[in-house]
This record gives sequence, structure tokens and C-alpha cells, in this order.
Amino acid sequence: MRLRSLWGFIGLLGMLGLACNAFAGSGGLEPEAGLTLPPPVVAETPTAEGVSGLAATATLAGTAVVGTPAPNTGEPLVTALVDLNVRSGPGVIYDRVSFLLKGESAPVIGQDPNTGWWKIVCPPRAGGSVAECWVSGGTQYTQAINVAGVPVAVAPPTPTPVPTQTPTPEAQSDVVAELSGLLAYVGDGRLFIAPLNLTTDPVTIGSPQLITTNGFVNRIYLSPNGRQIAYVSVSDETEILRVVNADGSNDQQLLQTTNIPVVVPDGMRLTFKQIAWHPDENSLFFTTEMVSDEGPGSQLPLDFWQLTLDGTLTPVLPAGQGGVNFAIIGNQVILSHPRGVLRANLDGSGRTELIAFPLVNTASEWFFIPELQVTEDKTAVYTAIPDAEPLTPESTTALWRIPTTGDPEPLATIPSGIIGLFGGLTWSPGGTNLAFTDPQDEDGSSLKLASGTGEGVSVYAVADNLTFLGWSPDERHFLYRVATGFVVGTMGGDPLEVPLPGGRTVLNARWLTPTSYILVSGISGAWDLQSGNVAGILVPLVTEGETAVFDIWTP
Repeated sequence: MRLRSLWGFIGLLGMLGLACNAFAGSGGLEPEAGLTLPPPVVAETPTAEGVSGLAATATLAGTAVVGTPAPNTGEPLVTALVDLNVRSGPGVIYDRVSFLLKGESAPVIGQDPNTGWWKIVCPPRAGGSVAECWVSGGTQYTQAINVAGVPVAVAPPTPTPVPTQTPTPEAQSDVVAELSGLLAYVGDGRLFIAPLNLTTDPVTIGSPQLITTNGFVNRIYLSPNGRQIAYVSVSDETEILRVVNADGSNDQQLLQTTNIPVVVPDGMRLTFKQIAWHPDENSLFFTTEMVSDEGPGSQLPLDFWQLTLDGTLTPVLPAGQGGVNFAIIGNQVILSHPRGVLRANLDGSGRTELIAFPLVNTASEWFFIPELQVTEDKTAVYTAIPDAEPLTPESTTALWRIPTTGDPEPLATIPSGIIGLFGGLTWSPGGTNLAFTDPQDEDGSSLKLASGTGEGVSVYAVADNLTFLGWSPDERHFLYRVATGFVVGTMGGDPLEVPLPGGRTVLNARWLTPTSYILVSGISGAWDLQSGNVAGILVPLVTEGETAVFDIWTP
């Protein structure tokens, strides 16, 4: 019975991998019928390479068909060349009141000579609340015809700035300054942001804005101060790393994988494996992986790179000297690879092997590489390493704590290598508690809790398809997935199961406050974002399809 449960669990992991590939693959995704997209918008600031267009999405009364030039009737008209914000005045300091999709046109009734913005008849989607509004006159955004005789329009008074609820010591972008948090997410391959209100429980968001349409986006990384977003887009099987300000301005390409000086064998392509911001926010770090175009299998260069925001690429640790997974603590980096864990300074000096272990037999083409979990105060990294033969009955999993200085500290040993291989060991933010799953239970998978050192193991729950999802910031609550939905667990308290209707499941989750979280739920191919709290109350945030990729910035 135990063996059957184990191999069923391994099969489930394979299916989940395929599901993940379905939304994070290299090809574009077609929107499904019936899915509602938030209003697409784009900031009115030029990009380094221009803005690529979107496929036709709608036809609205009183506007040209998307992608079809407006007929030249002699009337002054302006046509959007990209999805574009429409505002209450000539500039981004004015409120956004509507939008134009690429190819849509609007009558021009004036121009501001100082900014070049056009005063237009508002699109019908504004709902009649605003009759006249403004759109950028930048030639990269709009094309105007028959406007030689339009009158000069008087700009309305600039809006009075609203004091921020959480003042910062430095000036921030106009998006981030107004927020208690920021949600960035991918919808249909495009990058959106939305203000995140952390004062509500569950949390809520404001109106989403489209930030970029540069390729199919499959990964996003908010900077530590929330002002910039690094993201990976895919074009023709090539990954491109870009960065954009949180207000949508200064979208620029930094690096594409074909320009990384790594020798790639025929039939394989180079991808970004892990990406993270430098603590000073002026550069990014990453490792790489070679994947096969013809089937399963990969090769690991075992490197570590630094990329500044001006595009300068430096091999901090060259191929064979770096790793795959990494964690940055202070001015050091901890890297793991298939045979060990090492430490180095962020400039590559002081490289030291901390933990060595033999290659772990995974009974597949997949390499075991230790996951690295950083404590919230960035003073230590926790990791778990199974024996070389983890599928044998006598195998074990060793737990380690790696401080910023000094030798790694061995913790308790768990009597099961399978737990180290598949158990998803997850420490709480401060390293006080540990949670992991044991797929060998006869009645399903068991969720086990222990102290941060791995001692005092106890069973909290047993269920089919049980997967741990994460700890709350105060380490009192946690989330885990079950076949019928998900569960809010409490240290020393009873579990609260939250069922999901219609075969929906939880793919991922992330805690925001001690009592609230965001989760990805739905069915493969139609993932939504919801927020919830410890009482099990759920609030829809984004119903878009393929919104499984997201990141969050909080003060």
C-alpha cells in the first residue's frame, strides 16, 4: 500500500510539472472564450525598442475595428498604435479615465501645445461620465490625421497630490508612492500591475494596468523597493530579460539568452534558471540551465552571473564554479548544485564549499539540487539533503542551517530520504518551525510539523494530494492543498478546510500579512488570483486565465 501511494505521488508530480509547463512555456497562449480581461492600458513613456502590438481583442461602438485603419473622412482623428491610457488632462499626472485599444480611433477636438497631447471625445467605454479627455501625442503611441486646424485646448488644473498612507524616505514612482503594496502578474502573456491594499482583510487590489506587451512574459521579479520590475519574455524559443519601471516607463531589454557566452550543444537551448535582484537594486543575479528541444533532459552549466541595469554582464562564478539554486544574504551568496552547497562573496571572491554529498539517485533524468530557504532577517539559510539512495527503506534526510559567517550547522536527521526528495520541507520565516509532507502514509500524504531544528515531529493532517503551501509571517498559520481545496492550519489549533467548487484546485499561494494571503486557483489553462484570510473568506482579484505567474511588493 505504501509503495502504491509513493508511486502515485511521483506520478502526480509529473502531471503538475506538465501543468506548470502549460502556462510557463515558450509559446504564446490564446485567450479562452468567456474570460474577462481587465482594461488593458500602457504608460505614455517611450521604450527603448518601441512597443509591440497586441492581437485584436474587441470592437466597440464608435471606434474603428482593432487593427483596421480609420476611414479618412476629413474629420480630425487620432488612432492608437498601442493599447493606450486616456486621461483627464495632458499628462501622466492626470487621472486615467479610459483607454484606447490598438487600432481604435477617436475624434480630436484640440491640442495642448506644451505637451503635444490631443484632446479627444472620450471612448464610449468611459460610460458617459466624461465627455472629453486626453491622449498622448507621441508618434510611438498615436497617429493623427486632419489635425492642422484643430484649436489650442486649455489644460485643466493639475490634480492635487494625495498624501501617501505610508510615506517613504525617498521619492518613488507615482504608482508605488500611492500604495501600501503592489501586485504584478501575467495575464495572457502580458505584464499587469495593480495597487495592493494591505489594510483590508482579505487584501484587495485597485484597477489593473497593462505595463508591457513585449513578448510572452513567463516570469516577473519586483525590486526590493517596488520601483522596478524585471521580467522574462519569450520570443522564438529565446528568453529575454527586461526591466521596466513600476509606472510602465523606461522598458528596456537587458539581455537575451543567445548572447550569454555559454557553449550550448546542438538540440539544446539556454534558459535563465533563477533570477534575483541585488540588494542595492542596481543589478540582477542569475544562473542558467540548458534544456533539450527534443524531449526531457537538461544540462547545468553551474554558473553565477551579475547583470547591471546598463546591460553589463559579468561571470561572477564561471561555468563549473557556481551553482543552480542560490540565496543572497548580505554581501554573500549561497549556491547549491548536484553535489554540494557553497558560499562566495558577491564579487566571486572567497568561494568555499560548505557541504559535499554524493549524487542523489532520483531514478529519473532529474537532478536533485538542494532548495535554499533564507530567514526573514537574512541571517541564515536552511536546506535539506537526502541520502544518495533516497528510495531505500533505511535512507534519511539531513537538515542544515548555514549562517552568514562560520561553518554550516548540522541539525536533526529525518528517517526518510523520500521526504528530502519529495517532501517539500519548508521552514517558517524566522526558522522557528518546519513543515514537510510524507508521501508514504497508507491513507494519503501526511503533513508533519517540527521545530526549526527538525526535532519534535508530529502529524498535523493526513489527506490525498496534500501539498504544503507556506507559512504566515508571524509563523502562527500555514496553508496546504488537499484534493477538494485548501486548508488553513494553525499552530496548536484545528485545521479549517476551504473547499473549491467545480474541480478547481490551488496551484500556488503566498502570505501577505499574518492573516491574509493570495492564492492561484482554478483549472489548468484557466488560473485566477484570489485573496483569502485565516477565516477562509475568499475575494476574487483577477479573473483572466493563465494568471499563475505573479509577484508582490510590500513595504
